[in-house]
Amino acid sequence: MRSLLSSRWLWPVAASPLLLIGVLVAVGGGMHRLVAGAALVLGWGVTIPFGAAERRWRANPTPQLQLLAAGWALLVVGVVVGGLWWGMSLDSEA
Repeated sequence: MRSLLSSRWLWPVAASPLLLIGVLVAVGGGMHRLVAGAALVLGWGVTIPFGAAERRWRANPTPQLQLLAAGWALLVVGVVVGGLWWGMSLDSEA
């Protein structure tokens, strides 16, 4: 279990539904879908540096590294939620 938690690909694999749903939404047509899908794909992409920051924090648990990992996590959530909100604001039917 410990090796799973320290794996480089834990967060990108765990967040892989973001990538799949993002691609499916982006190709659905319309600017609002493209923006929302791109936000999901970008949110998935940001999980890679988040995973690296979390691994560094687990290896050396200091408050600075914990804040760095938390900052990356906040960025992931902000990109996904902000992109979905922006995509919905572009939808003229909503």
